[in-house]
Amino acid sequence: MWSVGVLAYVLLSSHSPFAGDTKQETFLNISQCNLSFPEDMFGEVSSNAKDFIQSCLVIDPSLRLTVHQCLAHPWLSTAPPPSPRPSNSLRLSCFICTSSQSCCHQSPPQKQLLPDRGILC
Repeated sequence: MWSVGVLAYVLLSSHSPFAGDTKQETFLNISQCNLSFPEDMFGEVSSNAKDFIQSCLVIDPSLRLTVHQCLAHPWLSTAPPPSPRPSNSLRLSCFICTSSQSCCHQSPPQKQLLPDRGILC
């Protein structure tokens, strides 16, 4: 479940939860579970999501959430409120579409309108 917590942190913030300036600092952060949720990365992340991550990233494995507890956690078991922003999957689609076009280096990336979304990426 530790890995699930790390992956959830990375997916929500695009950063490693324990990254330090050096390998030694990173290892220390991991071994002491030095975890924070900086406002600039987690300002729009729900308290349920942060609780889920913290409950997975517990040093003592016997105190971590079990698989069944994770699945029953409010962050995974309740529907999110509607968001006025495009979903992460939509932003990822835009990233993939623009990245793949710019990878060929033959022409600048073209903007595309995603069907049924009215979103230019």
